[in-house]
Amino acid sequence: MDENQTSDWHRIEEERTDKNHDGLISRLNYDSEKMNPLWNPVRMNREQGRDAKPSSVTGHMICVDGFGPPSADERKAGLPFNGEAITQKFDVQSSKNGSTAEETLRAKLPIVQEEVTRTLRMVDGENVVYVESQLENLMGFDPPINWGEHATIGSPFLEPGVTVVDLSGGRCQTTDYANAPPGGPANSSTQRRLASGKEFQWPIAPGLGSNSVDMRQTPENPNYVDHTGAQMDPARKLEWATALNPKRIADPGLHLSARGFPLGADVG
Repeated sequence: MDENQTSDWHRIEEERTDKNHDGLISRLNYDSEKMNPLWNPVRMNREQGRDAKPSSVTGHMICVDGFGPPSADERKAGLPFNGEAITQKFDVQSSKNGSTAEETLRAKLPIVQEEVTRTLRMVDGENVVYVESQLENLMGFDPPINWGEHATIGSPFLEPGVTVVDLSGGRCQTTDYANAPPGGPANSSTQRRLASGKEFQWPIAPGLGSNSVDMRQTPENPNYVDHTGAQMDPARKLEWATALNPKRIADPGLHLSARGFPLGADVG
C-alpha cells in the first residue's frame, strides 16, 4: 500500500464511520480506477435517481448475533434482520505503526448482551485486509450464538454472465422454495433457476427441469433470485470464497477459519 493508497484507506474509513451503520467494510479500492467491487446500495440508488439513504446491507457485514430474518419472538424483543451489530455505532480507534495501518472497532450489543470487537489491518505493499474479530458474552452463562460474515458484491464489478464466484464448498442444498411465504419472488419460476430443496455437490446444482446449473457463473438474466447453502470443505484449515470479473483487475476473496465458519451460502 503506497502513500496514496494509505490516504484512500483512511478516507474510506472516515466516510463509513460517519454513518450509523458501523462494523461494515463498505468500500475496497483495488485498481487505478478505484473501482469498489462491494455492494453499495447508496451509489446504486443515487445513479437511478432514488433516495440514497445509508443502508445496513452494504459491502461486507458482520451479522452478530443473528443471520437473516429474526423469529417472531426475537422480533418482539427488538432484534433486527441480520443481527444487532450492523445497527450499532462502533467506537473506532486508528493507528499506524511502521508499515501497518490498523483500525479497531468496538460496540456493545444491548439486546443480546455481547460486545463485538473487530480489528482491521493493512500492510504496505499488500492487497490484503486482515480482519480479527472477537465476541464477548456479557451474561453469566454461555448462550448459543449466530455469527455470519456477510460479503456482497455489486456493479460494475458484478456483471451478468461475466463475474464468477467460487468457494471451497462441498455438500450443498438449494433453498426449499416450496415452503416459502406465498406471493414473494421465490415462488415464481421465472425468478428461479434451481430446483427446490435438493442436495448437490458444489458447484453443479440441479436446475428446473432436467438441466444443471454451474453456481460459479453469474446468470445472464440479473433478475434471478436463487439461494443455496453449502458445507465448507471440512478437510481444510482455511476456507475461501472468491469473486472474479475477467474484464477487471479486482479479484476480491475471503479466507476464513474452517472451525469458526463451517457453512457458507450463495445468493444469485
